[in-house]
Formats: sequence, structure tokens, C-alpha cells
Amino acid sequence: MKAQWPIEADGESAEWNASLQAVQKRVPPTHWQIFEMYLMENRSSRQVAEQFNTSHYNVRVISHRIRDRKSTRLNSSHA
Repeated sequence: MKAQWPIEADGESAEWNASLQAVQKRVPPTHWQIFEMYLMENRSSRQVAEQFNTSHYNVRVISHRIRDRKSTRLNSSHA
């Protein structure tokens, strides 16, 4: 199963980049690599799982949690 990163903002915007950087600092490096490969490089969850010796389910859970953190961070900056 391949994921597609939802485009919520211009990838070049300072706010978008700041949000991603803030989340990256708060998650384990391995989780960030999984997130990048799965959602940003559009690799299948099975490909990523095989590379990191984990389940494809775990790849999707990690990516979902990071995406939620990014969305929460981006939305809280507008409050």
C-alpha cells in the first residue's frame, strides 16, 4: 500500500517548513526516516517495513502519528 502526502500548504512556505522541522525534533530519528520514505518519497509500507525490519502496519501507524503532530502544530500556530 502506497501513501500520498496530502498537500495542505505550499511546500516552500516558511510556516510549513517550520512545522515539519519542529515535529522532526520531537520524534526518534528512525521514525522520521520511516515517515519520509513512506509519505514523502511515496514508497509502499511493505518496502519501508522491509528496510526497517518492522511490520507494514507499524509503518502506517508511525507515519499517521507524525502527520497528526505536524497538523496539530500547524493548526495551533493559527490560533
